[in-house]
Amino acid sequence: MASYHLEAKIIGRSGGRSIIASVAYRTASEMTDAETGTRHDYTRKAGVADSFILTPDGSPAWARERASLWQAVQEKENRKNSQLAREIIVALPNELAPDDRADLLRGWLRDNLTPLGMVADVAIHDPEPDTPDTPRNPHAHILLTLRQLDPATADGWAKGKAREWNAPETLIGWRASWADHQNRALEKAGANARVDHRSLADQRADALAQGDELIAEILDRPPEPRMGMASAVVEKRAKRAGEAGPVTPQGRAVNDARNLRRRLETAFQRAREAGHFLRSIARRKPEAQRPRSGPLAHIRRMIDDQREAVTRHDQPTAEPSDDSSPSPLD
Repeated sequence: MASYHLEAKIIGRSGGRSIIASVAYRTASEMTDAETGTRHDYTRKAGVADSFILTPDGSPAWARERASLWQAVQEKENRKNSQLAREIIVALPNELAPDDRADLLRGWLRDNLTPLGMVADVAIHDPEPDTPDTPRNPHAHILLTLRQLDPATADGWAKGKAREWNAPETLIGWRASWADHQNRALEKAGANARVDHRSLADQRADALAQGDELIAEILDRPPEPRMGMASAVVEKRAKRAGEAGPVTPQGRAVNDARNLRRRLETAFQRAREAGHFLRSIARRKPEAQRPRSGPLAHIRRMIDDQREAVTRHDQPTAEPSDDSSPSPLD
């Protein structure tokens, strides 16, 4: 079940954050922070399937080596409130093989980000599912530099940060492009699934405009709630302790939302099949004997029943997230 997710956030020095620690954690590597002498060793961290660095054409060798790259970033961005990196987190399609997911990422980065002058440090995570009935959750953390490289300067960095990378329309373009790259990769792999970067409300409005009431019904659901960092930590510990399912209210809300989506998609497929069947019968019958109503009303009742069954409890308010902390997708 392909699912679209792309979020972007800034990692900065505020609150004592270290880009060295952030990179080591996401890539399951060992790195030492030269500023503090602190050694960050996450080599035992599970679930990191692959990591690599992509650079703009003509980049120096030190920009292609993880430790030297981020040490250079930390030396350059040395104010106490400096922004150090932009992190983009994307969900990767379950329908693709691991090598195809990596190729998808490389292609998108080379088409959209490295040509602008960004260095991209990528970690692909593929954690185990929470339960046997829950699909895997492959995703990638992409850490990006905030200024361009410049071989004409003494330290190799441009004098100012590329502020145009912060423009809202830039992020909108990245979101649309990521959906397009995924759909092309899914089509190439022979998968039926597709993703859409638009909100559920926008997708539903488009379906209604095209007269597809069934799709509109499927899209008439709340978006999946965020897990939240605190709940994610509790859920991980519960999983390690052998718990069979979610133990926190937020974990149950996320699990219910995913179950609802799977059930709605099953109802959609059955409705489509029923519609094709009824149309085939109608074509064989005289006009007077043709059915006067389609399957939509029945499917609506089915969807409502399923929605009620999996959303009986009140969903808790989403927890605030720390933009510089590891993502609950880990």
